[in-house]
Amino acid sequence: MVSDPNKMVGRDGVELPARFNEVTRGVIGAAIEVHKVMGPGHREQYYERALRHELGLAGLSSEAQVPFKVSYKGMELGTQVIDLVVEGVVIVECKCVEAVLDVHQAQLLGYLRFTGLPVGLLLNFHVARLTDGLTRRINYPPWATTDRRTSTRSGSVLSVPTP
Repeated sequence: MVSDPNKMVGRDGVELPARFNEVTRGVIGAAIEVHKVMGPGHREQYYERALRHELGLAGLSSEAQVPFKVSYKGMELGTQVIDLVVEGVVIVECKCVEAVLDVHQAQLLGYLRFTGLPVGLLLNFHVARLTDGLTRRINYPPWATTDRRTSTRSGSVLSVPTP
């Protein structure tokens, strides 16, 4: 049986809700448009701003520079910041580097683990074709890490939709 490449499946083999896939496709489409217009070689913050604008044009809500608390065995260590959170379900980390390193991917996985959000995209805009700089990671079911999902921006828990 051939699996459908358009479907996302979590670590437990459960297919993600279609909405997560739709949002992810929308982000990727918006990022491709930004890259098509801007090309490689600019600062990460410019791609982040342009992507946020393009997401808005596509009707997708996003929040920039989203802080979240990091804790270790009940002790709060401080906060880290995510570049973008789209529709409350997709983490987007923008990079503009020669090569995506393991540490960049580990950063995205850590963000997914600590926030409990279901999907993460690492976008490296310093490539000839954006699809060559795209990494998608899945953290599903997201509620597996709900004890760590806290945003310092509003003092509330980052909301993670359940299927």
